[in-house]
Amino acid sequence: MRYNENMSSRTSGFTLLEVILVIAIIALIIVSYPLTFNLKNQVGKGQDTQRKNDLTRLKSSLEDFYNDNERYPTPDEICFDSNGQTTCNICGKVETPAEFAEYLPVLPCDPEYASKTYLYHVDNVTHPSWYRIYTKLSNAADPASAASGCTHGCGLGPFYDYSWGVSSPNIDLERNTQYCSSYTNLYVLQGGLCNNCGNLANCENLYGNTTTYYTDPGGAGQQGCVIDCVH
Repeated sequence: MRYNENMSSRTSGFTLLEVILVIAIIALIIVSYPLTFNLKNQVGKGQDTQRKNDLTRLKSSLEDFYNDNERYPTPDEICFDSNGQTTCNICGKVETPAEFAEYLPVLPCDPEYASKTYLYHVDNVTHPSWYRIYTKLSNAADPASAASGCTHGCGLGPFYDYSWGVSSPNIDLERNTQYCSSYTNLYVLQGGLCNNCGNLANCENLYGNTTTYYTDPGGAGQQGCVIDCVH
């Protein structure tokens, strides 16, 4: 059989052109990755802006409902999956119950539905006197999450897997208290002064379980408290 030098050369390794093409593809991937990552971040920020706007609109409409009915909507008046529980999910892409259409013709829906929805929580299913609505932000470091005390999670325990929310004026969001319980020294802000109240159990005994506690006194303990322990 005649020895084919070209075939031997072709099967013994990559040609120079193939090596150049591989290097070019790798370089293109490296260059495009930051652009793709930044685009994803921008999309996430846009989604979070929509979530905040949605919950703000809901909050306004819920107060209108309360003014007319002296109660907040029951789960079956605002949710698409009401099942007799005090928690349910809101999404206008699925359904806007007729009872609430007068106040908001089309209910908002999370931009990442169906993997995410807005959680509605009330104190009872017949005559709610308060409500909480939670959402999961795309950007875990969004300042709004820290401002609402949800840095370490809000929502129903034991998971506290929401990062922002709104509530009726007579109740606050439910926050992850486990973060507080890991500290032996907590602080409470009173009259501009940051006072040490001890561990979580002692602080709750002194000030109740609706007070915001802090992990850092700030200013050598003379004024202000700087890190909310999410209570």
